[in-house]
Amino acid sequence: MDLIFNPTTAAKIRKSLPLSVLIQDFFTRTTEIRIEIQMPNYEYSSFLVFSDESGSKFSLAIKGKPGFCLASLHNLVTSAKEYSRTGTHVDIFRARVNEVSEWQLKTPLSDRLKPYEELKINLTGADYEKTSYGVGKHESGSKFSVKIKGAPGFTQLAAAQIQGSAPLLKNMLSNALSGN
Repeated sequence: MDLIFNPTTAAKIRKSLPLSVLIQDFFTRTTEIRIEIQMPNYEYSSFLVFSDESGSKFSLAIKGKPGFCLASLHNLVTSAKEYSRTGTHVDIFRARVNEVSEWQLKTPLSDRLKPYEELKINLTGADYEKTSYGVGKHESGSKFSVKIKGAPGFTQLAAAQIQGSAPLLKNMLSNALSGN
């Protein structure tokens, strides 16, 4: 997938959030959505304080208040759907500010009282290996992982957005496991 990065998107998304979401976000803690892809040539080794990392790895982290994270994820998912329709490169971080008011960005009010949870999804290729030995470890091969950290309502909304984006997951996963 050809990606074009636009660093002004975060500011545009933040400015376009509805006032109700901004007020709700003011009273909540920071959340995180992380997507990582390791290619077949990726290797990581560590021993005590020494570590060595080589090969290709792609990481995308969205950190911030729940409304901002959900809007950023939805923006990414919308871009992936656009890419799958057109088959041409897409500016995945172009802010779709005219669509923000239609997105589901509100988490339940009870989320503020609940402890944070973490959802992890790991898919590995046939070439993936992980070894731990005492004070060291070694990891190599293809791996696709998603980590969502936040209150239960936020975690459910983010997971539903990722699950609903078959084009995004299909493109990322096939590129990771095929070595492209």
